[in-house]
Amino acid sequence: MTFRSLIIVLLVIVFADTLFAQLPSTQLSTITPAGGTRGTTVEVIVAGADQDDLMALVFSHPGVVATQVSTAPGEFDASPVLVNNKFQVAIAGDVPAGIYQVRAAGRFGVSSPRAFVVVAREQIVAVGNNHTLETAQEVQGDTDVVGITDASKRDYFKIDLIAGQRIIVDCLAQRIGSRANSVLAILDEQGGELAQNNDGIGKDSLVDFTATNAGSYIITVRDFVYRGGAEYLYRLQIKTGSHVDYVLPSVGKLGTTSEYTVVGRNLPGGKPLTGVVVDGIQLEYLTQNIQFPAVGVSATKVQRGLAEGSITSSDISVSGDNFTFSVSDLPVVTESVDNDSGQTATRVVAPCVVSGQFYPANDVDWFEFTATKGQVYIIEVLSHRLGLSVDAIMLVQKVVTAEDGKVTVSAVASVDDPSNRNAGIGQEFDATTDDPVYRLTAPEDATYRIRITDQFSRSRSDPRLQYELRIRPENPHLILTADLKQIKTANANEVKIFSPVLRKADALLINVRVQRNEGFTGPVTVSVEGLPAGVTCAAVELSASQSVASLVLNTTADVKAWQGNIQIFGSAKAGEEQMKVQAKYAGVTWGTANKTQIPAYFQSLDSCWLSVIDVEVGAVIVSVGDGAVLETSRGGKLEVPVKVARGAGFEGDLKLVAANVAAEVKPTDLTFKADSNEQNLLIDLKNAKAKAGLYTYYLRGDGKVKRARNADAILRAEAKVAHIVKMLESADAALATATETSKTAEGDEAKAKATAELKTATETQKRTAAAKAAADKSLAAVKKADAAKDYAVAVVSTPIRVNVVDSPFVINEVSTQITAGGEMEIKFTVDRKYGFVDPVDLTFVIPGALKGVAVAKVQIAKDTTEAMVKLTAAADATAGKHVIAVAGAAKFNAVPVTAKATFNLEVVAAPKTAETE
Repeated sequence: MTFRSLIIVLLVIVFADTLFAQLPSTQLSTITPAGGTRGTTVEVIVAGADQDDLMALVFSHPGVVATQVSTAPGEFDASPVLVNNKFQVAIAGDVPAGIYQVRAAGRFGVSSPRAFVVVAREQIVAVGNNHTLETAQEVQGDTDVVGITDASKRDYFKIDLIAGQRIIVDCLAQRIGSRANSVLAILDEQGGELAQNNDGIGKDSLVDFTATNAGSYIITVRDFVYRGGAEYLYRLQIKTGSHVDYVLPSVGKLGTTSEYTVVGRNLPGGKPLTGVVVDGIQLEYLTQNIQFPAVGVSATKVQRGLAEGSITSSDISVSGDNFTFSVSDLPVVTESVDNDSGQTATRVVAPCVVSGQFYPANDVDWFEFTATKGQVYIIEVLSHRLGLSVDAIMLVQKVVTAEDGKVTVSAVASVDDPSNRNAGIGQEFDATTDDPVYRLTAPEDATYRIRITDQFSRSRSDPRLQYELRIRPENPHLILTADLKQIKTANANEVKIFSPVLRKADALLINVRVQRNEGFTGPVTVSVEGLPAGVTCAAVELSASQSVASLVLNTTADVKAWQGNIQIFGSAKAGEEQMKVQAKYAGVTWGTANKTQIPAYFQSLDSCWLSVIDVEVGAVIVSVGDGAVLETSRGGKLEVPVKVARGAGFEGDLKLVAANVAAEVKPTDLTFKADSNEQNLLIDLKNAKAKAGLYTYYLRGDGKVKRARNADAILRAEAKVAHIVKMLESADAALATATETSKTAEGDEAKAKATAELKTATETQKRTAAAKAAADKSLAAVKKADAAKDYAVAVVSTPIRVNVVDSPFVINEVSTQITAGGEMEIKFTVDRKYGFVDPVDLTFVIPGALKGVAVAKVQIAKDTTEAMVKLTAAADATAGKHVIAVAGAAKFNAVPVTAKATFNLEVVAAPKTAETE
């Protein structure tokens, strides 16, 4: 490791540990180099906070395997010594080139992922001191160079080219999870700029350069605002071969093979694409059949935005480059070039998906389709969700042609961003999009015309700005997003790198956002699958008005260590269809101490890794009740026991506040004094606005736990001291023996031998004594580093589930018969629940068809369950069977509550008498 690299590693560790004062969890900030050539083995160094006792690197491809580096035992080592942060990574020859994920596994669990790039080209590492023309590092074509930008500096690379030789330099940065916004430049030997690019592919730069003369040329790379450090990594891909810019169409169906137009540079057999240029470079095209896999392959761009991760996509190799296609079962149509007006609109048959481009500048595209009255279509543009900086706008028109041929065009809707966009911008885990979406209910049989354009189209002309226009039936569905984040403890502007970790007797909160779409409005059950033994998580049932499920995972005190994928699902019923949808996972790429000064970076993840570590216990377990569903009515009160089981080092007061619950049903706060571990939680539904439904929430608090960091490190250091102590005892004894022998030796040969042995024994004793002193010093340092200190912890309770019903009483149904002209008393009864004892007023609503019947109001007295009701029927009362509505009204702890029932009454006509006859 170079001195520069060592400083970076130390800064990362110290900086992260200072800012993120929480119980340790393994973090992977950097892996150097972050990739390698397939068919080779590369030695990597990892860095990050809380990397105690690393044991493995876990890759997303089984053909990439890491072995931890160890050194042969030295003179004072009892066994080989593992190098904690160094691994040999073997990349099998059949691993496809692409971007994969790597996680570090250690004492404190498995980290969140970083990018690891597998290439077919040679890979070299930037030397780190190449910041001037004179110190430019020599490179060759078809090479990948991995490095980091330094603050206020450029990195220089020298390449020799012959006249007419073309190179394409692609700088991967944000695509591999870097903070860097790279700028590339090509210079001549004197430093004159010949070509430059920023934001060639998203925020990454790309330069396409052809040498006019033979000679040496300089490639420079820097951050746009000259930032630098370990988080600003880059990968220069210096290619002499092909480069794919885009493919048309950009969408396909899994398991199918179709013909596509591949557009790029240096394409084998490619032909010029007339009039299509990027940064002044003429693009080429070729057609080829592309086979979509039967099962989608996860997109390899690590830094995927959350909006980008919201659509289904698959990676496919195209002319040697990995290209991300979106996936759809809809028929695919490619945009025609002559649809720039309503009169030349491309006619399509709905449903379909159109693949097109916002190109050239000021491009406006028109499409039209027919729909019959009452048909419902979702019309949406995908471009921002394709990972492009496009803000599309859409106009929908109705076109009606009268019998006389007169055409009437009227606006149906103008659509910009979805309604949730403004609220999402700048927020953590923002998955909102600039793509317009519209629900069309055809008001009549007609042609419907769609106009789409990019709102930034006047300022740019880039054929890579693609879009998909989807016209499809309404599809009621769910989107779930699990936010993998550290709960805030003090600073609301702090965002922390996070990976889900559970200790023994511990709790972990994962919030899942539930988005109901396209007409689905029903309840949703959110659950976790794939949990190991000793880990539990109660399912959360969300009512139609709730949109966040708080999953609380708990471990037992004897849980075993484990790591692996878990899955979060949302289940619901839409009509007759049962839905089960796996959540998407959102993680933090780079954290920040203050997001108002330095932004945090977020990404869409393909999986959710959970670590269970058994080397220590959690800070505290807060148990609410026995986990059973609690039930009461509006106006009711519940008391449920809350127990606090404090882990080692958790002391002081603990205040708990209900979280993720509507204010009108929120229970009172609880405060546990340092010497108190049991209380009752009062759930008082005295707010008249409280609605019936099942509520799932938890108690949230902040606390401190005093912990030693790594007791095993002390044991290892003590074991080494003990080992050297024994060696020193032997060395002292050997020195004493050699000293005595040298005194008693007789004869020249014996004296010479004794002198040599004394010298050896003296040197051995000195080395061993020095090793003992060094081991003592190391032990003291380990003990100091491991001294108990306070960690801020967020506390979450086991989940609380409360089913709130509308009323604490039920009116029992009554059926009776009365003869016209008669009267009677009928008993009405109520069933009381939840401790309700107050009076109940019963009123009766006579249907309009029933004449001549009267039912008197009545009150069921306090703490009783029945009352007699007077019923009278006039002689001319309407005969037949009738249903009378019964309305009950009361107050439960001053909250108005009601109930309804039916009174089934049959009126029998009076028998005829001589008088009536």
